[in-house]
Amino acid sequence: MAVHPATHRSGFTTNITIDGDVHTDAVSLTELADGSIDRLRDSARSVSMSQRTEFGSEEVPGLTQVLRVVTEVAGTATELVQCQVYLAMSDIEDRHARAIIRLVLTAAEEDFSAVTPDFQRFVASVQPESSE
Repeated sequence: MAVHPATHRSGFTTNITIDGDVHTDAVSLTELADGSIDRLRDSARSVSMSQRTEFGSEEVPGLTQVLRVVTEVAGTATELVQCQVYLAMSDIEDRHARAIIRLVLTAAEEDFSAVTPDFQRFVASVQPESSE
């Protein structure tokens, strides 16, 4: 997790989280993204998807979704925007296994557009390690 201290206010700071797991070909990025929405709905007051875009190639697919989340922060209903990026990379030894990396930017509504370009540059820098 990385935080953006300049955006700290009333108990919330813009942040980036990264996680991942290994999945088989049977699990689509759309299913994983839908699961993220379902988990958010369990803890937030409301969650709505404002955008979902698939990108990349068949060998290296990706998916981005932008969510509007209303949650309680320091006892107050707070509107957040979350951009989730899913990147799938095939295992070089087992073509049916894929590493799925999820990169998530969560920001207050008023900070989202200012921090998005930095997040985009960060996501663009993520790539598998070369064997060389």
